[in-house]
Amino acid sequence: PFRLGAIAFVASFCGLLALDMVPSWVMQQVGLDGKRCLSCEKSRCHKVKLQPPSPSSGAPLVADLEWAPKGLAQYEGYADATCTESSSAGGCRGRPAVPTWVVTAENVSSTIRFYDSSPFSPSGRYLALFQFPHGIEGAADIPAGLVGHVVVVDLRAGSRRVVAETRGWDTQTGAHVQWGGGDHELFYNDLDETLTQVHGVKLNIETGSKLVMECPIYQVSPDGKAAISPCLRRISRTQRGYGVHLKGKVPENKNSPTDDGLYMTDTSTGKCRILASFRDISKATGLDPSLPTYGFHAKFSPQGDAIMFIVRTRGPASKPKTDPSNGNHVVVMDLNGTQIERVVSWSYGFREGSHPNFLPNGRGVILNLEYPSRGTEWAVMACPTSLFGSGAGV
Repeated sequence: PFRLGAIAFVASFCGLLALDMVPSWVMQQVGLDGKRCLSCEKSRCHKVKLQPPSPSSGAPLVADLEWAPKGLAQYEGYADATCTESSSAGGCRGRPAVPTWVVTAENVSSTIRFYDSSPFSPSGRYLALFQFPHGIEGAADIPAGLVGHVVVVDLRAGSRRVVAETRGWDTQTGAHVQWGGGDHELFYNDLDETLTQVHGVKLNIETGSKLVMECPIYQVSPDGKAAISPCLRRISRTQRGYGVHLKGKVPENKNSPTDDGLYMTDTSTGKCRILASFRDISKATGLDPSLPTYGFHAKFSPQGDAIMFIVRTRGPASKPKTDPSNGNHVVVMDLNGTQIERVVSWSYGFREGSHPNFLPNGRGVILNLEYPSRGTEWAVMACPTSLFGSGAGV
């Protein structure tokens, strides 16, 4: 779960593309015309086989930069005494194919937030990341209260600056550090003095002013005006690494409760409310309200007009992991939490799925999902949503 050592800044921005920078060849092959998709049994999702264009096709695979980071060391690859230019047809192993710079401090573990939000500021000048406390790599249990750091890298000046300390982090996504509506506005999570409550923080990196919010953040809207989150304390009930380390026992949901669900925060005031409770979601989607229900990923569509929420139900201990009661459910809803739709589900430990995200048009979901009729074969699946009416889809 750790991003050990240095993070490399790649000139092509590979793997760190903002949602509105998805290559056109991906959009063309996601199934807009349906000709490249195979329909899945008993599912409205489509299997998608993405074929990147060959260099000879003329499609740009690497972005041209008009500038290069100053003051940062250029990464030349890792040293290997047995590796020479003639040792393999592909050249020396470990040498990057495009210009690459090291942007993090040496001898410290750092991470960007996650695959579905860009660590680059809106202008592209700054990079935001989380720096873990020293000495926690490989730790089985992490106590509450260890201090990590929010770091901003000025890619033009080649400088690094610690802009905040925080105790509200975990091993996979750090403190959920992410940008708001401009280069001055940065969000992250922190804990209160008792180490029993987590809250989001909006920081102005130019003035140092902070707004402490009532609820934590998981993802901020594209315009920076709202934030959404599951309960970051309970999130570890189904998967560790994405929440925070607090003192005390992690609460347990006995069913689909009315006092837990998806939380939304107004980032101008810091006020928070439950946008949709798990009982609301169960009622709207046909999930069993008697099952213990928890939240996982929460994210906005690129247009900021819809929300995706990963809901997890857990069956009795007497049931095997493959039982349908142990389910993962991709749910989408409007910004009021009144229109709620279940797009796709899979059973824990049997029909696996991962890394769901909105399509760039915001009218469907794409994710890795085990192809139901072919054993353990994995596929990229595109799933339409009817949230916006009959004309919506992928």
